[in-house]
Amino acid sequence: MSFGRYLHQLRIKQKPKKMSQEQVGKIIGTTRQYIDAIEKQKINTSPPRFQQSVRLAEALAPDEKTKLEFMWLAFKERIRNNWDYYEYLHKNQGQRPEVGKYEAPGINRRPNTIQLRCKYEVQWVAKTPITISEENRVRLDQTITEHLHTIKFSLDALDITDTQISLIISAPSPDCVIDFAEGLKDLTSRMLKTHSSDLVIQSPSFWEEGYLIRTVEYPLDVHIPASAKSDTKKVNA
Repeated sequence: MSFGRYLHQLRIKQKPKKMSQEQVGKIIGTTRQYIDAIEKQKINTSPPRFQQSVRLAEALAPDEKTKLEFMWLAFKERIRNNWDYYEYLHKNQGQRPEVGKYEAPGINRRPNTIQLRCKYEVQWVAKTPITISEENRVRLDQTITEHLHTIKFSLDALDITDTQISLIISAPSPDCVIDFAEGLKDLTSRMLKTHSSDLVIQSPSFWEEGYLIRTVEYPLDVHIPASAKSDTKKVNA
């Protein structure tokens, strides 16, 4: 079964009454047209990113088995161009060789079952400075810590002020960090809106568009040119 068909079935089976495409879109901050395109399997319409798919699964799936099936179908369709590679490697995972067998003699590397991780600074800024209460600071701390635990990232530092959130995390790749930043920005914005009735926020997000991601440390056994170590990127959300 396709991801779009599975999404459609879960949507219309919601109780006490089926959920509309517009309602499903609001869960992940997108449009009815996007959900419709997914369900109709229109060309070049992929399932949502990881954090959005997680939110959909939690909202629509009645049990853990259904949630896992939902995530599996989303994953399969997002990598469909490489599916043959994945199936081959997955079937042969018990015979996975060491990296050194494919490199020049004399190079001693760890087996590729170990995933190297880099440290990244991630930062986003409030649209307007406000006073964040101590209770909300605790909630933000808990939200961020629990989210990092769920996706198995390590938290090295966290700073919450009235104007921004800054943290340093350990993660396997920049792509993972981008997905993480997008998901956590949305999560913390919704949390602040829910628990800050005195805040008047006209826009969908409490935070400015975009975020800063900067690599601050590399694993000892990965060679990175010196020029790359000072790179700082501002990513537009």
